[in-house]
Amino acid sequence: MPNGAYLAYHRIVIVACPDCQLRYDVTGRPPGSRARCRCGATFPLPAPAQDAAALRCPSCGGASSPAKTRCDFCSIQLATVRCPRCFGLLFRGSKHCAHCGTKVDAPARAAEAGEPSARSCPRCAAGAPASMLIAELVGDTLIDRCDACGGLWIDQTAFERIVEDRERDDHVRMVVHAGQRHEAGSGTPASAVTYLKCPDCQGVMNRRNFGRRSGVIVDVCHAHGTWFDADELPRVIEFVRSGGLDEAYRREREELERQKREDQATRRAAATEALRSPGADPPGWGGSLGVFSTLGFLARLLRIVE
Repeated sequence: MPNGAYLAYHRIVIVACPDCQLRYDVTGRPPGSRARCRCGATFPLPAPAQDAAALRCPSCGGASSPAKTRCDFCSIQLATVRCPRCFGLLFRGSKHCAHCGTKVDAPARAAEAGEPSARSCPRCAAGAPASMLIAELVGDTLIDRCDACGGLWIDQTAFERIVEDRERDDHVRMVVHAGQRHEAGSGTPASAVTYLKCPDCQGVMNRRNFGRRSGVIVDVCHAHGTWFDADELPRVIEFVRSGGLDEAYRREREELERQKREDQATRRAAATEALRSPGADPPGWGGSLGVFSTLGFLARLLRIVE
């Protein structure tokens, strides 16, 4: 790959995932860096393709040089963009790429059929009008942000990677910064309590105190992702970095061990009592106490990942 390929793209660049065809804006990202799509596919951003000497005007079809800013035949203004599949150069407004034939007029954050995503901001949707979320690659993580309120929608897999990458300061800072590009004073007052709907399934999300002790109340859809209001993700990251999440897990493990010891002691006491009553089934071997204790233990265990 030539040296120039590692320079950041300066024009607006839309890239299509090679697996699911999801498109998103990677303007400013250097060719050769890796991107991770929402579908799980990981792929490198390709270098711009070698371009033909002449392109076709999207209005009249006349031949024109990529360096031209106005068509010599119909005089419309010309601007070049890159094909989301092959990165070949073409004029803005072209419907198909002249190099590979792919459809290029579908918007960023498009479904496989090329239709715009209907994903709207859950916070702004509580009022009127709702704002559409903008898909953006931050580092190698795809997130959705709202320019109106500064909130971020992050799916479960992406958020797990952000937490796991907490030692990668540059990556975490970029994700946090993505939610801070909004007007000062925007967002939601701390006193306003609203149950938000998941942008993907429209189900009402659960409000959770992240890590049970962070004091940051986030909105969670266990099937799809987590919504962070404008100031919440930086506070969550700080909580994780300061060891708060590790401490929460440590306390939960201690609670599980304590509950396990109590259950064992209860079963032993019940078995001893049963031996004094001939003919009775010792709880824990055939009675219901052991079953309920096990169910309680599993329920508490599952609460770790809430």
